[in-house]
Amino acid sequence: MKHLFVTLALGFSSVGVVAQEAAQVPDTPAARADVTAEILAGADVFDADGQNMGQITDVVFTDSGKVDAAVIAAGGFLGFGRHEAAVPVEELTVMDKADAEGEIIVQVPMTEEQFKALPRFAAMPMPASN
Repeated sequence: MKHLFVTLALGFSSVGVVAQEAAQVPDTPAARADVTAEILAGADVFDADGQNMGQITDVVFTDSGKVDAAVIAAGGFLGFGRHEAAVPVEELTVMDKADAEGEIIVQVPMTEEQFKALPRFAAMPMPASN
């Protein structure tokens, strides 16, 4: 199955890395069903323990244009030591962020250690157009 990859320009700052360690999933936010690439772009990702583990950096589409997976970046500092892996959209719990209208958070059903055991994501080049 061919996939289309969209790379999102997301910057990581040292302030963001420090904030990641202290953040936790808000108390029982409402789950969302309308998962689109625009909604997922740059969302904070929390592990099964409720700890902030990273952000969504890319989105993978099916041939029919539906979101197939989210590429999540976790760990590292300023891009060094960062682990990126694709997680199927069916495994994501997408919730409205309680304190920011229009923003979301995403939770995955695994710990950060389990996430880092997933195969590294490698984007495929876009096919040449005729």
